[in-house]
Amino acid sequence: MLNCPHHISWVRPVEGGLHQCILCTQVVTKKDVYPKLEDLTEELRRRWDAHEATRPAPAPPSPPEKPGSGS
Repeated sequence: MLNCPHHISWVRPVEGGLHQCILCTQVVTKKDVYPKLEDLTEELRRRWDAHEATRPAPAPPSPPEKPGSGS
């Protein structure tokens, strides 16, 4: 099995505020990329954060059904 290093130059922004490695097609996070994001330019980190900010908020969990309320 290929162990992809997710080099930053292979990572692209995709829909939903996520980032994807174009080599292995896996969705990656800041901690998955090489070199570490904190070692890269401020501009790149700013673009990464701006794209992640477009991620939709998670839906709140639905309340559990009460027993006997079904038909």
